Amino acid sequence: MSWRSHGTSTNDSLIDALEKNNVIASRDVVGKAMRKVDRKWYAESADANEAYRDHPLQIGSNATISAPHMHAMCLELSKEYVVVNDDDDDASGGYGNGRVLDVGSGSGYLVACFAEMMVQQNVSSSSSSSKVVGIEHIQSLVDQSIENLKQDDKEEMVQSGLITITKGDGRLGYEAFAPYALIHVGAAAPEVPEALLSQLAAPGRLIIPVGKEDESQSLMVIDKNEKGELKYKDEMGVVYVPLTDEKHQLER
Repeated sequence: MSWRSHGTSTNDSLIDALEKNNVIASRDVVGKAMRKVDRKWYAESADANEAYRDHPLQIGSNATISAPHMHAMCLELSKEYVVVNDDDDDASGGYGNGRVLDVGSGSGYLVACFAEMMVQQNVSSSSSSSKVVGIEHIQSLVDQSIENLKQDDKEEMVQSGLITITKGDGRLGYEAFAPYALIHVGAAAPEVPEALLSQLAAPGRLIIPVGKEDESQSLMVIDKNEKGELKYKDEMGVVYVPLTDEKHQLER
């Protein structure tokens, strides 16, 4: 039912459908964050209601925004690592250090969702080191994603430094704010980039589609424990656009 979680003419209708179909289980964390990020600002379409349909959409430069059910699933897999661990209070159950990297951040949608999940915990005010970084190798998408965030009333998050969108090759990660408790990758890599594993905190989680474009792909969840040991889990079969360089993406 996840791929049938269509909304109608509002963002709330989309989230309602995702919750009804149990794609969103954590309504107080994931559901609340997704309700505060209106997908219409991040999806280009001549029909505004298409933004609330449960399928991928083109966003320009041969890039896509994933289907809402995939975003919801990835946020569910992320939530424990976006929650900042407080050594004085382990009740949160979080493993996070306040740093998230979104590779292939596209139109900025998941960056906004991760930031909203942090704001729910007052992370932005309690930790000046908290950061959600989106890295995208197409400058026009970087520029557009910043504009999208402004339209969605997230400008203060950008100005405060909670959100950073930068141009670069996401396969190399982004060393400036490493290590990251959570790294999410929005395109399929033929193999897991070593740079991302090295920039993953301990503990930390990497969520990445792995596989070639015309072959089977798997959404891999890779956990690094406190000792730096890695555990791999094949979460589900998926179909993503390839994680490639700027030249090859524009030529696709």
